[in-house]
Amino acid sequence: MNRLRTEDDNLISANTARPLKSRHGSTRIENTEIERIIDYAKASGKLTLKRKINNLLTETKLGSFLDVTNSVLSLLVVAQYIAAQYTTAFEGNLEWGVFSFLVHILFLIEYMFRLYSAKEPRKYFFSLEESFVDLISNVPFFIIRFASGNPFVDQPDSLTAHTANVFSLFRILRLQKLNRYIEAEVSKQLSNIIIVITTLILFAAGAFNLVQQALENAGIVPSVQYSETKDFNFWRYVYFIITTISTLGYDNPFSTAVARIMLICLILISLAIIPAKSGELIGILSSKSVYARARYKASNAIPHILITGTVSDTALQNFLVELFHPDHGPAQKHAVILLPTRPNNHMEMVLRNSEYSSNVFYLQGMLINFFLFLD
Repeated sequence: MNRLRTEDDNLISANTARPLKSRHGSTRIENTEIERIIDYAKASGKLTLKRKINNLLTETKLGSFLDVTNSVLSLLVVAQYIAAQYTTAFEGNLEWGVFSFLVHILFLIEYMFRLYSAKEPRKYFFSLEESFVDLISNVPFFIIRFASGNPFVDQPDSLTAHTANVFSLFRILRLQKLNRYIEAEVSKQLSNIIIVITTLILFAAGAFNLVQQALENAGIVPSVQYSETKDFNFWRYVYFIITTISTLGYDNPFSTAVARIMLICLILISLAIIPAKSGELIGILSSKSVYARARYKASNAIPHILITGTVSDTALQNFLVELFHPDHGPAQKHAVILLPTRPNNHMEMVLRNSEYSSNVFYLQGMLINFFLFLD
């Protein structure tokens, strides 16, 4: 079998790589020739530019800094849109227009680097989770800005400029990049659901606001509806969207055909997205036992003892009987059992014993991760 020798030797082909054998002849799956090729390439500086950029964006502190910076700027763009619904200070403002244009340039540059360094650029380009946010929030923005004649300024009272800003609301989805820094799968999925639903609500509210303005300008809004909706602000549209997708439906002042079609599309999209995301969360919860999700909060007032290792049902029962025997005094104490597997039926019966069930805590996990269970 080919081996790596010195720095002057050529890298062996990945197609001929085979798992290394230990001295005792057993296969070490975690230490393959391919992994050693990658490690050697890193050490000898023979990684391609594409791979180096990918590592820089995904495995370094600079990549983490870019994720946080991009998320903060995305929130700023969304906040600017909401603020612009209540003030005209941003319309025709050169300073803000230049800042907004440069921010979207930064978004586009980062996207191009990620697309170039992706392992499968074609797959990345057509990915909804990876590529969609940057394309939908940047492409309309630049097209409309350049078509207006002055890309550095939002044109006052321009519905086309308003359209570009509405699509910028999709930047909220960019916050999903921060989910990779969350270790708990349940918390990660909850964060994902909140981000997706928030994006759906804000974009739908912005789209309704935009369409309503276009219909009013065209003079095709019935006078009865116009009298009810002329004073609607952005948060009134948000309230309307929330009551719609939650099926409460307190009122619907929009009677035009366009508004009704938008409502139908909104309901269909929410019926597709919300149950799907909830199903993913339920799947994560059901894949883990209640003991794997359990947490123990230590207290200075109540001492606790950690039980781990090889624990049989009988040994555990005898230990708990002795630990909580009245002869050891009335002081309260806790027993924390930490084992890698969930308890069997007999051990569960022991844990549910009414004499000490409130003082015994079973955590499913490894000792090396014990600090994750202690808050």
